[in-house]
Amino acid sequence: MKKHLTSSLMIAVVLLSYVGHLYGSENTVLNQVTRNLKSLDHYSSKSADETKDTVEGQAWYLLNQSATGNRAINRLYRNTSPYDHLNSIATSEGDYAFEHVLGYAYIGTGSGLAEIKRWFNATVTDHLTAFDGEDPSIHGYAFETVLGYGFPRYGQDCEQNYSVTAGGVTIRANKVAGGAVSELIWNGKQFINNYDYGRQIQTAFNFGETGEQDNPTEAGSKYGCPGTVEKPEYAQGSPIYYVTSNGSTLMTKSRPLQWNPENFTGGGRENPVMWNGTIEKTVELNHFSGRYDAHVIKWTTTIDIPHDSDYFDWELVTAYTNDEFSSQYTYDAENNVRSVAVVPNNKCTAQPFIPNAGGVINATSDGNYALGAYRKKLGGLNHLALCKYENGRGGGKYGEDTTKWSVLERDRVASISEGEYSGSAYLIVGTLADVVSTMRSIYLAGY
Repeated sequence: MKKHLTSSLMIAVVLLSYVGHLYGSENTVLNQVTRNLKSLDHYSSKSADETKDTVEGQAWYLLNQSATGNRAINRLYRNTSPYDHLNSIATSEGDYAFEHVLGYAYIGTGSGLAEIKRWFNATVTDHLTAFDGEDPSIHGYAFETVLGYGFPRYGQDCEQNYSVTAGGVTIRANKVAGGAVSELIWNGKQFINNYDYGRQIQTAFNFGETGEQDNPTEAGSKYGCPGTVEKPEYAQGSPIYYVTSNGSTLMTKSRPLQWNPENFTGGGRENPVMWNGTIEKTVELNHFSGRYDAHVIKWTTTIDIPHDSDYFDWELVTAYTNDEFSSQYTYDAENNVRSVAVVPNNKCTAQPFIPNAGGVINATSDGNYALGAYRKKLGGLNHLALCKYENGRGGGKYGEDTTKWSVLERDRVASISEGEYSGSAYLIVGTLADVVSTMRSIYLAGY
């Protein structure tokens, strides 16, 4: 249950009239295509109405509408024994008749796309369209054709994590959810909450003063898993271009989904809405190679915005910690002042913390584990925020209770132009005392 700061926290600026992009070319509506099984007949579905049969999992995102460079994937059916479905780019094949269009596949390959392959088992008379990376030949199927290219999904999985470890810290990026960091582990403790796809450590932004209206989110939409959907095969995670590493550095790139698909024509529970820009991040573990008391991670986020907007509010990086991290602090590194933050439940701090250099910290009550974000003002404002959502409905990685901090990029709140934008912050991991002393040391070192 992702929360955003309210408009009362915005910088006092004169805003141009917000036209918005709710129905423009800045977004693409998708179909979630699952693979189901009835008796010996595998078939693809774009609707939850057919889930009386066995749902083997979410297989592909296809485009909802036809456009240049894509083609229809049709579902065909043979209504005589042995009954069988197949997917085709034609509207009929032999005695297989057209049922409906599943969606539109790209004709050529591209970033994040994979081949959609059809296979056939003559022994049981069954066609199936494979999951990405699946080898149906081991079950007696022979390859027939490539139907096109789509964004691959991950079956029944809520998480497929890619791990990087250095300096005693492990982070795990979830490929199912746009490469957002779903776990951070230090000294045996897992810090991050994963109740839905609005949480984790990630980035998100708003193109309207009304939060969550036009709100691309790195991990995916509000229909995340496992906390907010009944079945993971209908969870809406953002398509990913790549997740990789170079030594102690994690790198990801994704096409984020809009948080509320219903805000867009054609979007909804079964139709994710994909923003047409991209998010890249570089996460450098052990950045200062053990020079300071706590572990330092340099986090750099880059977004490629495909359109001008009269409004822009960016969570450059935000972290949702699990319910153990109930103590929250601000730290003014310039004046070496740590303060207990009083954060109302189900709200964020009434005003953002704006130090010349400093950070916000979530910690366990005993101070043995803490995760902070530090940044020094570079020309503009240095906005940091703390939030709390604790309603006693479960704890740990998948509990609803959580605390949050955010590094906010609001210098461009009046407007933003099409193009690429980057920002960096330092994430600090360790005991509360070591996190604070490391923030002070980083400041004194000129960072």
